[in-house]
Amino acid sequence: MDVFVGKSLINRNGERFNALDVLEGKLVYILLFASSVCKGIEVLLNKLKEVYEEAFKHRCQFEIILIPSEKTAQDFDGFFRRLNGNWYALPFEEQTKLQSHAEEIRWRFGISHVPFVLVVKPDGTFISHDAIEELNTLGINVVVAWSD
Repeated sequence: MDVFVGKSLINRNGERFNALDVLEGKLVYILLFASSVCKGIEVLLNKLKEVYEEAFKHRCQFEIILIPSEKTAQDFDGFFRRLNGNWYALPFEEQTKLQSHAEEIRWRFGISHVPFVLVVKPDGTFISHDAIEELNTLGINVVVAWSD
């Protein structure tokens, strides 16, 4: 997906990776637009963890990427480290630049609020633009819906 060309992602240990290397071979990208202060964020994170584990168990090629909306590096570090999954995130500095990468992704997909979960194919085609509703309705069965 072109929004990740030349960009980095980090894991919970703070290790930096080329975004395209992380996403290589993945068939579904789950973009989590969130902040630690979002109402109901813990419930959403737990649902995403279940989906991620189910997808992994069935060898579905899913990847979850946090596009954070934190105000400080300390808030970002605390939020990212307490995530329940083995996911990646945009590094904090990528969201604090004048024309930030996080803003670019939010603009590209028309994201106006958090939390928001968007599910896309590697070419940027939408699988689900209302993924939170689908998570609430289908639970871990979204793995099947999002895999088709």
